[in-house]
Amino acid sequence: MVLRQHEAWSELRALRERTAAQQEVWEFEEACWAGQDLEALLPCFHDDYFGWSIGSPVPLSKEDRRPFFARSFETEETVFLHLKPLAVKVHGNVAIVLYLATTTTKNKPRVRRPRSRAVGPTYA
Repeated sequence: MVLRQHEAWSELRALRERTAAQQEVWEFEEACWAGQDLEALLPCFHDDYFGWSIGSPVPLSKEDRRPFFARSFETEETVFLHLKPLAVKVHGNVAIVLYLATTTTKNKPRVRRPRSRAVGPTYA
């Protein structure tokens, strides 16, 4: 248990001391979350993207997610956002980013929608 805690603290310390490549990837991820419309968000996903969407029992492609994103922008507004990086790994032209995303959203009038997420993008 102590070894695992030590590994976790080492990882967090390493995040504070990011390489230029890790910092570039993290800044990209933050910019993606800052987008407030569909056209700003879609370029954040590689054309070969395949991953889980909120509440989806199966992974989805970028194009599969397009209607989900469109509906999100139509039905809710983000009023609070905090991203806490857990790991940023860069291996050649592939980056793996793990983080906690805490959001508070406000439903637009007459719209209700549940929300939960797990995040683990991989970039190439």
